Amino acid sequence: MIHGATFLLDREIALWSQVVSSVLFFFAVIYLFVRFVLPAIARQQEAKNAEIADNERRRDRATELAAQAERELTEADVAAASILERGARDALHERERIVAEATAEGERVVRNAQAELGRARYAARDRLRAELIERALDVARQTAASRIDGETDRTLIDGVLAAIDPSVPKARA
Repeated sequence: MIHGATFLLDREIALWSQVVSSVLFFFAVIYLFVRFVLPAIARQQEAKNAEIADNERRRDRATELAAQAERELTEADVAAASILERGARDALHERERIVAEATAEGERVVRNAQAELGRARYAARDRLRAELIERALDVARQTAASRIDGETDRTLIDGVLAAIDPSVPKARA
């Protein structure tokens, strides 16, 4: 049986040799994994974490810039509304000023026209009066020459002049 026992022992040694080599291989794989793979994974994770942190900083900055732009846009809208309101108010004041100037100019033109009309009436009245006096004198001369002497002629002329315009002085002899 030695031969059989040796066979068993050889089998057990072979089995344990495979177990030990498997355990050693397992430890070698673990050692290599811990030695090379885990640091590479840790570096990759740190790089990804840094990239995520950088992206979060950029996102926060972009959010900040968007909020600032929104505030500036709101301020610009308020400023634009203020400018439009001020422009409308200035346009209204300018319109009122122009209307007031035009009204004043129109009233001045009307006053000047009325004064001119008054002067024209006065001049027309004076021309009419002079013409009437001329005609009256012509008629009176024709009639006087045939009927009236010089004294009666002057009395008649003074009476006609006094009837037309009382402010005309009487002619002296």
